[in-house]
Amino acid sequence: MASVLSNLRCFRSLSSDVCDDIASQAKQQDLPAGSTIINESDREIDCFVVLDGRLAVSKSSLGGHELTVDLLYTGDFFGLGMALGWEVSPVRISAQVKSSIIWIPRDLIAVSFRTNFRFAQELLRDVFNRLDRSYESSKSLAHDNAISKVAHSLLVLAQQFEQSNCGCGYLSVCMTREQIADFIGCARETVTRVVQDLSKDKIVDLSTRGKIKIIDINALRLMSGWDIEFSRNADPKLNLNN
Repeated sequence: MASVLSNLRCFRSLSSDVCDDIASQAKQQDLPAGSTIINESDREIDCFVVLDGRLAVSKSSLGGHELTVDLLYTGDFFGLGMALGWEVSPVRISAQVKSSIIWIPRDLIAVSFRTNFRFAQELLRDVFNRLDRSYESSKSLAHDNAISKVAHSLLVLAQQFEQSNCGCGYLSVCMTREQIADFIGCARETVTRVVQDLSKDKIVDLSTRGKIKIIDINALRLMSGWDIEFSRNADPKLNLNN
């Protein structure tokens, strides 16, 4: 367990002794797709880090509709606010695909956060990166039409899939239309229609079930109004950053 933790980006700055101490009290949990690990009514929750897979963080409206507000991928950490005793907004967290997480007692995270500057820096960087994503997504939800929302979501999700090393040699989004609809607050039928139109215009490729392969990244940028950048590790034919 200690070697697994030390390979995750937010724990790399910790000494082997600290990693050993955390590992001795940590617990791995394997999650089937669709399983829920945290409900909005839960309190006194420990922290966890995603070892593999993808988890959805969602909130429910007064009408009972559930909106996905964030996605957690391999290496993402959850629970910093609870570890530090802050008042946090209740959320529901569930596995969108088969996943594995490592539960870590809150007090261990709190001690390491307060005594290790680099560890605190990594956790805060992770939090602020996710806040930036949320700001962009909130702006899109509030002001964009359906086409712009879908284009924006495909860019955001493709960037996250790229950073989580999903094993693709090109930019793609491995999510269902329903999961994308929950992410942007649109009807599934609307997302399906827009994605099919993008496929007809050769902006995306839908030939692989459960995967949306991005063919024309610049067209999505123009539709969304967001000049997002990607690494050069994806398909060079995409001309990603020009």
